[in-house]
Amino acid sequence: MFEYFISDETRPVKNDGEEWQKPFPINRDNSHASIPAPLTYGDYFLAVRQFLEKDNFVNLVSAASVYLKKNISPEAIKGVSVFLEKHGEYYHPSRIEALISGRKTSFALNVALTDSGVGCMEKEYKSLMLLNQETPNSFIPDVFKKGFVYRKNRKISMFIGEWFEKYNEFHISVTSNADKAIIVWDPVLGNYKLSKNQEKELYRQASKILTFFYNPETCSKIHSWHHAAGDFVIKREDDKIDVKLITVRQYESPFEEKERETEQDIRTILDGLFVFFLNLSIRMCIDRTDGTGAFVWSGDTAVKGMIQGFFDGLGMHTQAGMNFFSLTESFKYYLSLQQESDLHDLADDIVSSYHPAAPDKPVVESNIKKHIKVLYKETKKLSIS
Repeated sequence: MFEYFISDETRPVKNDGEEWQKPFPINRDNSHASIPAPLTYGDYFLAVRQFLEKDNFVNLVSAASVYLKKNISPEAIKGVSVFLEKHGEYYHPSRIEALISGRKTSFALNVALTDSGVGCMEKEYKSLMLLNQETPNSFIPDVFKKGFVYRKNRKISMFIGEWFEKYNEFHISVTSNADKAIIVWDPVLGNYKLSKNQEKELYRQASKILTFFYNPETCSKIHSWHHAAGDFVIKREDDKIDVKLITVRQYESPFEEKERETEQDIRTILDGLFVFFLNLSIRMCIDRTDGTGAFVWSGDTAVKGMIQGFFDGLGMHTQAGMNFFSLTESFKYYLSLQQESDLHDLADDIVSSYHPAAPDKPVVESNIKKHIKVLYKETKKLSIS
């Protein structure tokens, strides 16, 4: 019934094999700081199986019934393959491939093994549920069942979510002649490089998604997203690309609930939007070389794509019935009144708010002046109707 793999079918893990007994890296740096008892790869896979088999496959049956839009019985499940995808900072996600009534159906299974991971999972599950209910969309995964099991006295939390088929992680790579390129990690067709137009389109779509979820009235937004963590994924068909956001670790407003309930005037809304816009422009440019190397700055292409995506996302607020009929043009006019020094001042405030030990702070500080020049130049190209 169950088969286990690392990444893909070329790396099967047998319960009597050497890999099964290897220590499981609890942290992303592959250390095994494991309390109370160390876990093995076998423990990980057995915990996943325990979660999926619990109460006659109730978690998997429930997820499959919602996803396939029909009632699925436990007897319809004829096989389950578990593919451990990677070791993240908070999760160790797997792809679950279930053979249901002769059809292979894939799900994402996020697995948290540490206290920080469990805490993150609680916030993420609530955030994904909230955003999917309040603003139905295709940008983030649907979520299904959540729960936990115990393995060697360790609480292991999990939740099943939608799996975006054929979408892959990407990162900036630095070539031998010091040029930067975005490489998509495609395990089936092989890694490939994006063209400059595709790079711009990637940043446009990522910025559109984040702006779509920004609430101008409460300043609620998606926090703690990182290109370095592989939070966005990409699918290419012919020369066209499509981008999804696969994780929402936190979604909240910086204001207290009473402040959020107070109706905001247009100036307050535009000021908040300005902070979001500038912060988005900075975060969109940061990645790690090849996903795990030194922090790297993407450059002008990201800025151009970000601006277009920001206004695309802002325009969707009206389409979603949020009554901001003039918000896009109002903010363009607001931007037209800003001087380059205004952008510099706000950017300095944003960077100063970073934790002193934030690992990406040095790369931001070394690029922020040039970034503001490029951003200011590009905003001046915006037309106001």
